[in-house]
Amino acid sequence: MEEHRVRPLRRRSHRTRSAPVASAHQQKRPIISTSTSSALADLSAAGVSIWLDDLSRQRIESGNLASLIEDSEVVGVTSNPTIFASAFADADHYAEDLDALAARGASVEDAIRELTTEDVRRACDVFREVWQRTGGVDGRVSLEVDPGKAHDTEGTVAEAADLWKT
Repeated sequence: MEEHRVRPLRRRSHRTRSAPVASAHQQKRPIISTSTSSALADLSAAGVSIWLDDLSRQRIESGNLASLIEDSEVVGVTSNPTIFASAFADADHYAEDLDALAARGASVEDAIRELTTEDVRRACDVFREVWQRTGGVDGRVSLEVDPGKAHDTEGTVAEAADLWKT
């Protein structure tokens, strides 16, 4: 079995990092055009569940996720390590938690796990009404397990069970 080294978390200074490129939800332009919204409404009416493949604390805190649920037929969201890496680039939304995790001496892996599961919990709160209205068919939030365990069935199952408890 391959052994992984656990590195301590160290928060980088805002002065040393370059400014991130604004993502679609940070820009002034609408994320979903009127014609796209109409197409999504048609798909939803046909029984298709519209899921967003982009979760971040900024999207949750800004109210953008709630708006997408209300205005654009979004009934679920999924995330993965690449999506969260992009979200973490916007350190301002994670600064307080990162400082606390660094002060605790959390490893990078533990910090990522804590931040991602917190965002998933918050997103679940945003989707609560959708989940209740659909009897649990929609209103779900998904998080990918560690892709490094793709060939480790037992490890994947154990991580999924652990995520479920978190």
